[in-house]
Amino acid sequence: MEQLKKSDKKSTIAFLSNTMERVKEFNKRPTLNFSEITPDFLEQFCAYYLRKNYKLNTVAIYCRYIRTMFNLAIDEYNVNIASPVILNYPFRKFKITTEPTQNRNLSIDTIRAIRDFKTISKREEITRDIFMLQMFLAGINIKDLFYLKPAAVIDDRLQFNRFKTGRFYNIKIEPEAQEIINKYKGEKYLFWFADYCMEERSGNSIKHSHKTEFQYAN
Repeated sequence: MEQLKKSDKKSTIAFLSNTMERVKEFNKRPTLNFSEITPDFLEQFCAYYLRKNYKLNTVAIYCRYIRTMFNLAIDEYNVNIASPVILNYPFRKFKITTEPTQNRNLSIDTIRAIRDFKTISKREEITRDIFMLQMFLAGINIKDLFYLKPAAVIDDRLQFNRFKTGRFYNIKIEPEAQEIINKYKGEKYLFWFADYCMEERSGNSIKHSHKTEFQYAN
């Protein structure tokens, strides 16, 4: 986790920390050797949390992170699985089980209703517009949207690397998206509400000060 902090992988750190706490809760002992993590151990681990009404896919995430730790430990010692350091590799026999997730796609009628919604407050208007902009931009993540610079727009296309994966995206800006981008045009950032986030405020400013009520810390 300390190594991950250097690369600012906050979501990975959170999942890994959560997995560690779940293993501690299940193990109920201060130490756990690799040799003790057997297919039977993992089966019991899964059964324990399923009985506590954890979702199957959540438990699967924990198991994947345990497997990641196994693989990292093997790499750390620069040895193969049959080495004296780690004699067992339970994931040859233990299969991580998942289930299909619920379809959360919105219907076209619902999206149209959001698009055409007559807002009462400025906050509602911003919420509706940014929701629609995310849809027009192929479901762009809100953090990626927030940190966009004007230079990301090249020849009517949005070009950026996603924060979470580093993957490069090149998205055509349709007229509907351009209208919203123009409406919220910023200076340093593509959108004005990012120009005055906490990171961009001067060192002399009051900690919780902001230009308008619609600027937040990040």
